[in-house]
Order: sequence, then C-alpha cells, then structure tokens
Amino acid sequence: MAAENQFTIQIGTAFDNGQELIWTLKKEATSHDGGLIIPRPRKYRRELAKMAHAYEDTPAGTAKLQELLGVELGRGAQQSRCFLSVKELMQSGENFCPEGKWFRGLGERAARYCGLFSPSPLRIMISLRNPAALLSDAWSSGNYAGFDAVAPDPFDLSWADVLNDVRACCPDVPVIAWPAEESPLIWHQVLHAATQKPSEVPLAAGIHLAERLMTEEGGQRLAAYLEQHQDLPPEKRSRAVALFLDKFKVEDTEQDNLSIPGWNQEKQRLMQEHYAADLEKVSKIEGVTLLTA
Repeated sequence: MAAENQFTIQIGTAFDNGQELIWTLKKEATSHDGGLIIPRPRKYRRELAKMAHAYEDTPAGTAKLQELLGVELGRGAQQSRCFLSVKELMQSGENFCPEGKWFRGLGERAARYCGLFSPSPLRIMISLRNPAALLSDAWSSGNYAGFDAVAPDPFDLSWADVLNDVRACCPDVPVIAWPAEESPLIWHQVLHAATQKPSEVPLAAGIHLAERLMTEEGGQRLAAYLEQHQDLPPEKRSRAVALFLDKFKVEDTEQDNLSIPGWNQEKQRLMQEHYAADLEKVSKIEGVTLLTA
C-alpha cells in the first residue's frame, strides 16, 4: 500500500526575508533521506495558483500533482514529504496591498490550496516581519504603483489577525511561524520544522545565516563550538549563536532608515511595541507554533 503524501507550503511575500528557506533546503538536498521532495518553484507556482483560483471542491489528485510538480509521490511504503513555496497566495503580482488592505481574504485563498491537496495532510510555514520594514522594502522596490493612490498603514498589519484568518478557514492545518529578525539565531529550528527530521539538517546549514553576519574567524569558531556541543537544546543553541554574533559581528554599514513617507523615530518606537505585542498574540493562537530564540 502506498504511503500517505504530506505537503508543506511556505507562504509569504518577496519582502519577508523567508525566501532563503527553500533554497537552503534545495542546497542541502543530498542530506535528505529521499523522503523530502523539493520541486523548483518556477515549475509549479503559476499553474498551481490558477488551479487554486478555479478550485470547486475537487482535489487535484496524486496524478495531477505529480504532473504539475514533476516528481513522483508516495513511492512504495515510504511517505513523501513535499515542500512548496507559494508566495502567490499572499501577494498579488500587480498590487501588494490592494486599496491599502493587508492580505485581505488570505484565509479563503489558503482554504482553496488546502482543498487542492486534500486528503493529504498539509502544513503552512510563514516568516513574519516587522510591518514597517516589510512595507519599506515593498515601497522601495518601485513595483507597486497603487501605493501612490492608497498607501498601506504598517500599523494596520496584525500578524495575529492574518493567522487567525488562516486558522479559521483551515482549522485542520497547523501553522509554523517565525520572526524574520530572529532567523540567524533560530535557523536550525526553522530547518528542523521544514524537514521534520533533525538528522536531515547539517550543522553548516543551520548556521549559514549567522555566518553571513560575522567575521570568517567567528563563523569558524561557531561551527567548531556547535560541532562539540551537538546535543544543545534549541534555546541554548540560539543563545550560543547570539553570543558569537555579539563578539564577531561585522559592522553593518547600511542605514536603518525606512522608505516610508513621513516615517520617523517615534513611529519606529511605536512600531516595535506594536510588533512585539502582535508576536505575543501569535504565540497564543491554537494550532500555530511560533519559533523564537
């Protein structure tokens, strides 16, 4: 009897700093045991979005999904774990926030994707980010003319509201979220969650985001330390990475100014408070796991 297929879809935008996840998984594909399948996003994203838009209570089925993804699912008794990146679910290519509304109707769109993959188990992963930083990057990209007509207010974005919407429409789908700002400290946890097998996460993959932020010597010392302490629980591992970053971090020459008209330090302070309170609410949502340092 063929094993049950399981799908994990990463949702998000081009500005949430989460796109690194699928490329890390693909880079480390040789370390997987064959049960984790990671199709290239450009192969399926557009067609999958069309299928979800046209969904009317009929699952895609294994044969159609295999054709779309270009992979073989459920080989023999081995469970296939398939990881997909679907940013189209949150972000329109034409307008980042139509009429200034943040991710309106996301729950309903997510439910269409869930229906396509039914009856296979599905999980959702998402990188959360400070709303002002997210909006600033979207604004400075110059790709969204709608901002000039109706500018989104970063204080209107509540990740807790977004994820409550998803959970209400997809009550059987667990959500794994993490703050993008903490990614260098918890990348090992994020990769564990994505692969669902700690043994498939090489030490180098778990620290490569942190290594980018520190000197070569610091990266080497961090790798050596973690090699000698492989049984560290997640919180102590994150603390160790933070200590090495404090000591060996390369000075950041980029300015912290945000490309939002009328933005100032007081608004930034208020936004930090808003975001921290929002993450606290996210941590209490049933069915949502928030990975933090």
